[in-house]
Amino acid sequence: MNRIARAVLTLVVTTLAWLTLAACAGPVCACEIPSPPDGLAVAANSEEWAKNRLALLKGKHRTTGILVSASDKEGWEFNSKFNKDDDPMGLYAQGRQLFIERGLIRPEADGFAWHVEGKAAFLMNQYNVLNAVLVINHPGGPCEYVSGSGCLNLTAQAIPKGATLWVWWGDPDVEPLTVQKRPFHNPVDDPDKRKKGRR
Repeated sequence: MNRIARAVLTLVVTTLAWLTLAACAGPVCACEIPSPPDGLAVAANSEEWAKNRLALLKGKHRTTGILVSASDKEGWEFNSKFNKDDDPMGLYAQGRQLFIERGLIRPEADGFAWHVEGKAAFLMNQYNVLNAVLVINHPGGPCEYVSGSGCLNLTAQAIPKGATLWVWWGDPDVEPLTVQKRPFHNPVDDPDKRKKGRR
């Protein structure tokens, strides 16, 4: 295969991968994402709400997030650092242990545990939160590179079974502020599907 044909094939495969990624949130397609419960409907659906929350993160140079649930509308604020001074709740260490035990990350590739999405997933597991909204000041949204898979691929697997996390992102230091959103859902295993798959 010559270089041009190889380049075209690479472009086609990459484009298909991106289209698949855009259509799906983790292991389940966006069409299967459940609707947010009444207590979170505004947070999960309103760009205005997301912009107001992002405005609270203006001037923060480290990626920072605010996680909101139906029972905690004020939310938790935390950043993507892992030292004790910047992570007083110890989210990195606790999340790292949980995600290693579940086989999501390796000890030598533990970046997901200190990224904001990883800390949000840990809190959802810790407090058995099945629906939450996360706002992050990372202009590119969930990353594709940390721990070998990226927050884009690990978040849906890291939240509790049956849980949904809606993630909003934007850069609060840029005017006009624009936001984007992506839901992540970790479906409950369907025992009927497993039985049908066996012969």
